[in-house]
Amino acid sequence: MDFSTQPRVAAVYLRCFPHDVWQMTAHRELLDEYAAWLGLPTPSLFLDNGVSSRCHAAQRHHLLASVRAGFVQVVLIPGRWVFSLDAAKAQQAAGELTDAGCTLLELPPQWNRPARTRQLFPVVPAPLAAPAAAAL
Repeated sequence: MDFSTQPRVAAVYLRCFPHDVWQMTAHRELLDEYAAWLGLPTPSLFLDNGVSSRCHAAQRHHLLASVRAGFVQVVLIPGRWVFSLDAAKAQQAAGELTDAGCTLLELPPQWNRPARTRQLFPVVPAPLAAPAAAAL
């Protein structure tokens, strides 16, 4: 994806429960690095720290309002689990953001490794060998 041809405002959304004294620094840094690799400007941070997915997530709602207002066009997340551990609720929250008009980007799995061992492009697995004919 090349976002460098159009000016885009990016944001990172993170939620952690219980409270993370480091404020999800490792996740933030990876998402900032991923944004730079995509050609996006440094993302704004929306962090619901210490907020259960069962509670009102003030920063997520502020992010949604920012997307609806056109202030944010791209939202980066480490995974949909930041919205909820319940897959249906996480999908609903992701849908709210995309329906509001943003591109939602999840951190690819290979970015969850140190940069020196990370492959920027996914490895295409070799085709599986055909099963051997059953012996009669």
